[in-house]
Amino acid sequence: MRALIGTSAVMVVSAVTALAQPVVTVFQEDFENPVGLSLASQDVSQQTVNALFGAPFNQTFTVETLAINGPSGTFSDPSGVGGNYAIGLLSDAQNDLFAITFDAADRDFVNVFFDLSSIDLVGFGGPFTQDNTSVPELSVALLDTPGGVFNINAPGSFAELDSGVATGTASPRFEFDWTRQQFFFDATGSTDGQVTLLFDLTAGGYASLDNFLIESNEIPAPSAAIMLGAAGLLAGGRKRASRR
Repeated sequence: MRALIGTSAVMVVSAVTALAQPVVTVFQEDFENPVGLSLASQDVSQQTVNALFGAPFNQTFTVETLAINGPSGTFSDPSGVGGNYAIGLLSDAQNDLFAITFDAADRDFVNVFFDLSSIDLVGFGGPFTQDNTSVPELSVALLDTPGGVFNINAPGSFAELDSGVATGTASPRFEFDWTRQQFFFDATGSTDGQVTLLFDLTAGGYASLDNFLIESNEIPAPSAAIMLGAAGLLAGGRKRASRR
């Protein structure tokens, strides 16, 4: 019993200590405030993301900005998660890439959150998806980019620190069905804290991204949650035993 109580106490203290470390928000973007937006047709702009929203974005080909509630009424967003604007990219017709470069604020881990949905365009060479069939898969990689210098046309020349795959859901072609994505990447191999997140849609034809939140932390977020959960179970067990 002493060992059990001791282990629980250590876990509680460790979890609380980890959670006490400051989490730094290093980037946040919901794409609600484009500057100089010009819609080409059917509620879509092919202006670069940098032109509309500023640094620190990089892209290849045409990463579109979608006017969810645009004048043509192309799109439907029953949940309202997307707000008025989101960005979109292709998987197959062109290898659209999207990247965000930032300083990890001298923390060891990067926590990444965003929303992902299948969607399609009217025109622009489409259709790119099929009704209720196309499931988006998005590769997300954290790259070491010393000095904040990144060449999106040669991503393979940068060391990969961590990576994962985001998967969405199939939906009607012009209806958003958002799923919240989260990754907890290890950035300890970074040269100077300057890193880049690279997003590459690998399946699904076309998909939309929105509501980015990137945080830096001293711990991977799941570890703290697991520690607190396990400690709570142990502590709860002791309390029940003491009442009996």
